[in-house]
Amino acid sequence: MVIATLRAKFGEYDSRAGTLETKASPEQEASATQTGASTSELERQSLIELIKNHSVKNPMTLKQFQNCERAGISETLMACIHHLNLDEIGAYLPRAASPAQYIMRWVTDERLGIILSHCPNLETLHLGGQTQISDAGFAKIAALVPQLKVLTLSNHKNITDAGLASLKTLPLRDLYLGGAPEEKSSITDAGLRHIAEIRSLQRFQILDCNGITDTGIGVLCTIPLKNLDLLGCLSLTDASMGSISGVESLESFTMGGRQDGRQPKITKAGLAQLDSHPNLPKLSVYYMPSIDQAARGHLQARGIQLL
Repeated sequence: MVIATLRAKFGEYDSRAGTLETKASPEQEASATQTGASTSELERQSLIELIKNHSVKNPMTLKQFQNCERAGISETLMACIHHLNLDEIGAYLPRAASPAQYIMRWVTDERLGIILSHCPNLETLHLGGQTQISDAGFAKIAALVPQLKVLTLSNHKNITDAGLASLKTLPLRDLYLGGAPEEKSSITDAGLRHIAEIRSLQRFQILDCNGITDTGIGVLCTIPLKNLDLLGCLSLTDASMGSISGVESLESFTMGGRQDGRQPKITKAGLAQLDSHPNLPKLSVYYMPSIDQAARGHLQARGIQLL
């Protein structure tokens, strides 16, 4: 019933072409014949205004981008798209045994390249849970949108150190790599060495990555980060805390274990190393039962926010 409802609302999805094919009813076809070009022109003007008015906080969505393609919006106008969010395709793709099984399976590396070729001036790209993006997709990002400043991916299971190497040519300010479930992360310290070459980077997140160690964190901490999130990275020890305490620009740091009870090898002594940081107003610690109330109280007394 849910699938039938979605199909009725959104039409059939062609997975090969990456488009939605909506069949108009006889009444809709008759109406289109009568209103014709005027309706098409109204749609085009609406999309043009959308391109002109989109922003970092209100990026173009994938559905809106598809509408621009169908409406034949000029390449000149498409090049004015600076902020793009591809993290909502699962909301309206109908062809699957259930909607949940089809969430975030649409944008492949090839399709991503086609999208980005229309947006050479892109600065913000949210990939969300698009699980088909791999190193090849990251290579296309580096080649096609050289001005990119913000990149987010909720699941990095198909990204390796080679994919991160592609990004080091970009002027990234924010890079967020969400967790890879079921221990499928392939990123190691070598990948962090590539990230450390992005000297413009201010905010970095990598979650649930067991392949990175104290060595990689030591290299990463040579860049002036403002925000760092290493939640669920279980191979880290007290040595990483020593490296992080030396990043004077750091304003926010998140660390911790996972909900299943596993945690990194960070002790009270390691956490105490952050005491030497000149200005760390916010420290978030999750799923770390080894950090007792006394250790937490000491940091809170310094004005550090513990969540």
